[in-house]
Amino acid sequence: MNKKVIIYGLGRRGLTHFAILNQLIKNAEFVFVDPDKKLNFFAKRNLKARIVNRDKKLNESFDYALVCTPPMFHASILENCINNKINNIFVEKPFCLSLKQLNIIDILTKKFKINIESNYVLRTTDIFKKILGYTKYNKDLYFIDADYLWGRYKKLFGWRNKTKDFSLILGGAIHIIDLICWITNKYPITVSTSSNNIALNKSKFKKNSFFLIVLKFKNGLIAKVSFNSNSNTKHFHQIKLYYKNSSIFHGPQGTDIFVNSKKIKTKIGKYPDKKNRKNLISDYVEKLYKTKFRYVYNKRLFKIMKICFAAIESDKKKKLLKINYARN
Repeated sequence: MNKKVIIYGLGRRGLTHFAILNQLIKNAEFVFVDPDKKLNFFAKRNLKARIVNRDKKLNESFDYALVCTPPMFHASILENCINNKINNIFVEKPFCLSLKQLNIIDILTKKFKINIESNYVLRTTDIFKKILGYTKYNKDLYFIDADYLWGRYKKLFGWRNKTKDFSLILGGAIHIIDLICWITNKYPITVSTSSNNIALNKSKFKKNSFFLIVLKFKNGLIAKVSFNSNSNTKHFHQIKLYYKNSSIFHGPQGTDIFVNSKKIKTKIGKYPDKKNRKNLISDYVEKLYKTKFRYVYNKRLFKIMKICFAAIESDKKKKLLKINYARN
């Protein structure tokens, strides 16, 4: 029986996921949902898929849902997918914009046994996989200094500026936070956030465009995360990891390993390694096949979101906060 896939959003992400799944799943039936009439007209002429402007017109079941719209629509689409008994959902980050929405989605995904995943693409990058392997054998990591040099401030003046609850912590810093938790296999217990909009204070962007987040872990490890939307650099994920007897520096000039103050290795992995990003979707689908679509609660996904919401709250209250991972 052919697999049926519904994709929300005819933007670049939706079309990219469509191309990957079209090759991965043989004879799949695709349906796109997008209210944009111009995009619908283009899609109907160029894609082998059904195109509708609202999912309420559909009275059928689907094996997969992919949510690729701007994030202010994610929570309502997710709830709709769950209510329509779609058990396998891949959603672009962030999959919601409030802690209240997060708790509702958490309850629903567990109640109805929904396999949910999101696009934390840095996990697919070769250099970060190598750093993950290095950290597994060097457990004396004591400090991580990471910067997301976004450098795409011109993208801030659309929905990112207009959406009330959207924060660049949810839209950008979340990638670095997830990367740190993945590399360390740990979650922080406290967070402290500071921010400003000095770089863009004369523009139409009225939210904060720079964030500095300090995370502390139970074993004493400290991680600093910055998100810089106006970095005046190329788009880059910079990270430095300090172990007892060694350090790894990954920056625009390359990646180096130092042991006892001496550089011993360079170019230990590929970056940005965009070819591997498609594996995020294919790995998710292949995992579902291997487990025979058995439900697995994705607690990591919800913990990363709770760290971000705690960081946002810390910025508002201007104080250090304990991170509450409990299901409310």
